[in-house]
Amino acid sequence: MAEWVLDTQYRDLFRAQPERERTIMVFDVAESSLIPTMRELLAAFPGIKLASLPSTTNSGEIELGVRGEGADVTRAYDWLMARLDALGVRYQPLA
Repeated sequence: MAEWVLDTQYRDLFRAQPERERTIMVFDVAESSLIPTMRELLAAFPGIKLASLPSTTNSGEIELGVRGEGADVTRAYDWLMARLDALGVRYQPLA
């Protein structure tokens, strides 16, 4: 019954598309040196959320993730990898 109420009375509150997330692991770089790049990404892709998770076990490893809807995630992810390439930062895409 609750499912019917949500589907019929509150459909407009649901996302049209589910959020997607893409992540990469960045190596041998201080998180602080990536802040300008992270700010540029957020300015270029206002609908995207960015996560930065420094490793607690291996210094210099940072997991970067972009999250949002549809093709915006792919564009932001591609932009991020191109920017890291231009900066000479070593990274590995994650599943």
